[in-house]
Amino acid sequence: MTDERLDQILKQALSPEVSEADVQIREERKEKHMGKIARRGVAFAACAACAAFVALGGAAGIYRDGAGRPSPAEQESAAKTADPGGPFVLTACAAELEKDSYVPIVIGGEHSWALSGDEKSKTVSYVIGTDFHCEGENIDSITYSINNGAFDFSEMADDSIVVSETAYDGPDLGIRSGSVGNVENADGEILSTSRMLKEYTVKYDTQENSTTFIGICGKSAAEGMFDAIFPQSGDSDPETEAAAFSKLLDGVEITCTAHFTNGTSASQVIAVSGKVLTLAEAGLCEEGETLADGKSWETKQASFVFGLK
Repeated sequence: MTDERLDQILKQALSPEVSEADVQIREERKEKHMGKIARRGVAFAACAACAAFVALGGAAGIYRDGAGRPSPAEQESAAKTADPGGPFVLTACAAELEKDSYVPIVIGGEHSWALSGDEKSKTVSYVIGTDFHCEGENIDSITYSINNGAFDFSEMADDSIVVSETAYDGPDLGIRSGSVGNVENADGEILSTSRMLKEYTVKYDTQENSTTFIGICGKSAAEGMFDAIFPQSGDSDPETEAAAFSKLLDGVEITCTAHFTNGTSASQVIAVSGKVLTLAEAGLCEEGETLADGKSWETKQASFVFGLK
């Protein structure tokens, strides 16, 4: 807008002169009718600055269009306010994940992981079953990503829950989910397909199904870890083994991002570590129970657990 045009608008806002009585009448009504007065462009000396502001806003198309309807920016803002995104609850293995707590990794009543070791290179490879579920209001989809290693998908090709994905293109990780989570027929024939991903997205309404197994996999050669997990004597110490589990997964983080219907999103970061738990604490039996192999519910062993960062 030119200086000449601005001068014209200000002159119009300051005229015509009005009587003192007229000003008093208008001031008595301005609380109820100021919105109407401003939109109609009626101005008087006591409200010249206000009228000039409205005129400038309308002329520039910043706040409202010529018909008095909200601008596109205002409509978008109103839509987000009407349909807010917010926090969500993340569960793992049917238990809620919370700060400063843990959830044992037990799927289907069993520890759902497999470990493989290479004695020559002192490398340990792992695949650990993940069983995450996201709950919240106005969630459209959920994305999971991993910063180290990969997701290993075992699923039926014609029954996939994934709507978008990013393939893993790093080095061989030495182990696959075939060790713990394939779909088989009555003859033991494997029916599922498997692929490695760095990130995947599922719709909120189809987060899982009965033919999909998802695990995280990777490998490490951290010092002392191989011998702690695969001791030469065959006897493992739970504390030492749990510490080795944590070293194996050191720095591995899974990020869960909920995408809300209003276009916003929120994320939570999941970590995996090792912890010593009794069989009852690990969810493998009930308190007071003795298992078929003679182990008591009080027997302690190293377990993998999920937790929130």
